[in-house]
Amino acid sequence: WKDTPAALKTAAVMKALLLSALLLSADALVVAVTHAAGRMGVSVIGQLREQVSPSQTLQLRAVVRNEEEASRLRLDMCGAVLRNGTLFPLLDLQKDLHIELCVVPDDADEQQALGKAFEGVDVAVLLSAAHADFISATPAAAKRDEALLSAGGRGGAGR
Repeated sequence: WKDTPAALKTAAVMKALLLSALLLSADALVVAVTHAAGRMGVSVIGQLREQVSPSQTLQLRAVVRNEEEASRLRLDMCGAVLRNGTLFPLLDLQKDLHIELCVVPDDADEQQALGKAFEGVDVAVLLSAAHADFISATPAAAKRDEALLSAGGRGGAGR
């Protein structure tokens, strides 16, 4: 187990938790996955769908931040075909794959939208995005950050 890659350990733990929850639940198990359009989110949703037998009832709820992410998730999960310059999905996320899509914009209504997205959820898989950049909060902070980054490129500040 100690030599097992972290991704496989995570998948094994996730499978064990999911199967335990399914065995304890007489009703459909509702699982929400945040950052569902990201690489890990698409992978987790796909793995959850594969781990459940047809006799078990699982309702997946994919939580994304905007319509662009929703479109990306639909394309990744459902596939598409291009006909006469128009993209047509091969499957429907809700009807064919039984994945409910919740768009939760990062705005003033975020708290209410998150509450709705997690309403009735039995298991929450909380993923987050990894960003390689950052945005300074103020012009003064931007100037300071630029100076620090420039100094770092020359071997560090003060060297």
